[in-house]
Amino acid sequence: MVKCVQPPLKDEPFRLFVCSYQYAGWEWGLELMAQGFSDAEARLAAVQGGKVDGELMAKIPATVGPCGTGWFVRLLTAMQNILRRGTLLPPGEARDAPPSARNGT
Repeated sequence: MVKCVQPPLKDEPFRLFVCSYQYAGWEWGLELMAQGFSDAEARLAAVQGGKVDGELMAKIPATVGPCGTGWFVRLLTAMQNILRRGTLLPPGEARDAPPSARNGT
């Protein structure tokens, strides 16, 4: 169950914060996104109940938009939709329906 400690602030952008902790006599670090220092402290406190989802294999910088690597984000999203739903169509739309029926017009 996810419990929201503090609702996101609409006008405050998310920033990357660096945190540290002790383990087996060594100091380790991690990064987390938060909207401020107190938000970062609250998010770090929530890590106590966290879980390891897997090993990070690569970081691929990508931007959404007409320039840069936005095409890569769209390609990954399309592939993810095909793998999860078996189609590029949004959820709930019939595969065999004519385009006018899909758009609701």
